[in-house]
Amino acid sequence: MAHLWRRSGAVTVLALLLAVTGCSSGAADEPVVFRVGFGGDPVTLDPRVSPPAYNIFLSPLYDTLIKSTADGGYAPGLATAWELSPDALRLSLTLREGVTFQDGTPFDAEAVRANLEAAKEPGTLVARTLTELDRVEVVDPTHVVLHMRSPGGHMLGVLAGETGMMISPGHLDSPDLATNPVGAGPFRLTELTGGRTTYAKWDGYWNAAAIELDGIEIHGFPDDTARLAALRSGQLDSSFLFPTQIEQAESAGLKTTIFPRTAVHAVLLNTSRSEFAKPQVRQALNLALDRAQLSETLYGGHCAVADQPYPDGYWAAPPDGGAAAYDRDRARALLAEAGLPDGFEFTLSASNITTFQRLAEAVQGQLAEIGVRVKLDIRDNPSLTALRQSGNFDAVGGQYESGRPDPTTFLTDFYLPGGVFNPGRFNPPGGQELVAQARRTADVAVRKEPIQRLVAEVAASGPPIIPVCFPGYVEADAPHVTHPVSVSVLGDYDFSAVRMTSPGSGG
Repeated sequence: MAHLWRRSGAVTVLALLLAVTGCSSGAADEPVVFRVGFGGDPVTLDPRVSPPAYNIFLSPLYDTLIKSTADGGYAPGLATAWELSPDALRLSLTLREGVTFQDGTPFDAEAVRANLEAAKEPGTLVARTLTELDRVEVVDPTHVVLHMRSPGGHMLGVLAGETGMMISPGHLDSPDLATNPVGAGPFRLTELTGGRTTYAKWDGYWNAAAIELDGIEIHGFPDDTARLAALRSGQLDSSFLFPTQIEQAESAGLKTTIFPRTAVHAVLLNTSRSEFAKPQVRQALNLALDRAQLSETLYGGHCAVADQPYPDGYWAAPPDGGAAAYDRDRARALLAEAGLPDGFEFTLSASNITTFQRLAEAVQGQLAEIGVRVKLDIRDNPSLTALRQSGNFDAVGGQYESGRPDPTTFLTDFYLPGGVFNPGRFNPPGGQELVAQARRTADVAVRKEPIQRLVAEVAASGPPIIPVCFPGYVEADAPHVTHPVSVSVLGDYDFSAVRMTSPGSGG
């Protein structure tokens, strides 16, 4: 999907006011505008079709039915209470009263029904998260019941992600929702241009008293070096950095925070391509990567090596997780067993964001050691997103959200036939049954065993997505930022706790 930038006169005036006052000396009566650097610009501001990695642009605009906590748990959002039936076929929600959308429309049970029914429509990225949902029963204005065709123990996570972001019902079919969002979140969009997305605090927000920022600016910098330079120069108050930049940032007097994430840097293989359909080939590529070296040379050692999609410490991670074996001799032997003693050639597509371009180049170099020739296809984010969703690729390197919105969603997307990122219809033994078993309850103590079994089955048959490492998220802040953006382990951004002693001085 292409970038769609839109700018109206009234919006521009407000955006310019925020930009000018945000660059002032910080007088008490001037707006406090938080300027943060990110690796790119939004693809769309419609949460139903936005890639998960771009949640940072959506979270100021939309509240979710259930809120994801920093450790991956759940807390009240637009729903203040919920109850999953013993058979996991009904999820009852109690809705927050007195909430309105940014166009003045009341938030109620009918709005929830309209949103979830629209999210199920073909063509949305979130439709896959609602395949179990049969119907939404409106009990009264503040109570709804979600009726499932099959157990929905994963639905709490679904409603805490993009699927649970509530859009004003009158705008669900708006052709310009991608650039003119209308949610019930704490901020409204004021300007959307290439390189900068600007928001202003919305006084009609149900919890406006908890928001101290008057505005937010998210600046898109695909180049890691330029992003850090903008922070050091005062153009930004905060920025998300690459792990190798931690020492440089701290030496410049910046504060750094590393947020653990269920995001994994990995290479997705299209198993419909002849070579990747062979288990020996997938196993060979998995063995050919020296993850320890990649972590050290590309990430300064700040990327925990991965042999499966969930990081240590996260409930779904296998108990014996660790570094995948590195054995190039065995990798060459496996290629020979697959009838490819001289290797083969494929195209690896990757983002032009510095982080992922460097990773693709490093993978290219390591696979050359076993005779596999990799052609690089470097694209901007919108083009890469469209390519990955089309299924018309050999392989795509990048960041993949293994825990968002729920671990079983990742399993169905990548490991099971019909998955949105499984164009080759990879199908591990017992996969469907294990996912169904993991969805019979919301109790993670019970859910983790079938998830871990499926991950082990996939690893044994040669994974269609080859994990490299877990980088975490590195945030650097100027000294006047006393409380940074909060990033949950599932990748949800929360600006409500951001505090600054004064507005930024750059401009």
